[in-house]
Amino acid sequence: MYQLLAHLTAHPQRLARVRRFGGWLPQQLIIALTWPLALGLYWGVPRLRRHLQRNLVYVLIDGSWLWRTGICVRYLQHLLLLLYEVMIGIDRLAAEQVVLEGVEHIETALAQGRGVILYTPHQGNFFYSYWRLAQHYNCLTVGTAGSPELRPLYEHFNRLGCAGFDYDATSPRELIRGLRQHLKANGVVFLLGDFWRPNFPEASFFGLQSRTPQGAATFALEDNVPIVPCYSVREGHRHRLICEEAVHLGRSFSRQQRREATDELNEWMASVISDNPSQWLYWFNCQERWEGHDLRLQEQSVGQVLHA
Repeated sequence: MYQLLAHLTAHPQRLARVRRFGGWLPQQLIIALTWPLALGLYWGVPRLRRHLQRNLVYVLIDGSWLWRTGICVRYLQHLLLLLYEVMIGIDRLAAEQVVLEGVEHIETALAQGRGVILYTPHQGNFFYSYWRLAQHYNCLTVGTAGSPELRPLYEHFNRLGCAGFDYDATSPRELIRGLRQHLKANGVVFLLGDFWRPNFPEASFFGLQSRTPQGAATFALEDNVPIVPCYSVREGHRHRLICEEAVHLGRSFSRQQRREATDELNEWMASVISDNPSQWLYWFNCQERWEGHDLRLQEQSVGQVLHA
């Protein structure tokens, strides 16, 4: 996926031509075309098909081959739509395309005066959800604009008022200080809980050993910042950003239990992704994040599952 992005974003003139041509196409036609394109990709590229099936079966053990095939094809359609939205559709983005649900949970959390962290997996359209939030609240997020293929996209959203820190260009101390100051000013921080780097602290995710950021748990335990779990769901060309009731990790964990608090947040994310697996972005590269022993498969190996 990143290679495709780089192919377009590394050449501004090529990207401009794609935007100009794509801008003429009706959105309903784009949505209709992505389904046969996704089917063609899935059946026409065996290496891609095997890769997605392997990642799905490793994480979501249960389910038949046919069930996983349906998820894979819908996932590829979702990716195609996501690419269209962030590169072309962004110029047509309107507030009615992203419906905010559960806003009262954000308002209740902000009424405490300690800011709020909106904690989400990379599902649906993270960029559109953040843009919609930024229309209403004083928001910050953390992204990876240091990546050359993603930088033009982040810069575009930044020009639309979506402020944020570049994780790869900001020192950890500066990042924590900036987010803490924003929260103390009763701001909103929109964080991806499933963001991955090999140097992140160890954590459990889908019952697998992995690494996830502990920033949300740190602010929750040290500064009593409420966390509002939320997730985005695509419905055609519209999106819903659904916010749930705030959680107060400080009531269940001590300051030293950042790992345990993060695991609890990860368990929630895994349940959300499992309910709507075709819209989780990271199926294309999630194999990079698993390490150690899979405690769920002590009696049945991955190979046995694959050939079941």
